[in-house]
Amino acid sequence: NGNLYIKKGDLLDKIGQARRSLHFYLCAAELDPKDSRAFSGQGQAFFDLKRYERSLACYQMAIKLNPNECELYFSAGEVLDFLDRSKEAIIYFAKSLELNSEYLPSLHAMGN
Repeated sequence: NGNLYIKKGDLLDKIGQARRSLHFYLCAAELDPKDSRAFSGQGQAFFDLKRYERSLACYQMAIKLNPNECELYFSAGEVLDFLDRSKEAIIYFAKSLELNSEYLPSLHAMGN
């Protein structure tokens, strides 16, 4: 499985190495194409690399694989908000709150 690749990608992401972390998330997705963490990691890496549409696509894939994870909806909403697609972002933030009504980042994003 791709756990080791995801852990390595996460570590690289934490120290600001988006391009290098992306490599490991891509490897993880190749090993286990049903692991939402590999796609959410790619989403973060692409966002850091200013490839916002690709970032959004990765988060949407992660959501498809793990539709009950509130953080994924929040992350997709953040990308949409960054792309000035606020109406769509609100839908994602609301879904995040539907899954976890106390998820602080989504509460803040919705102005609560």
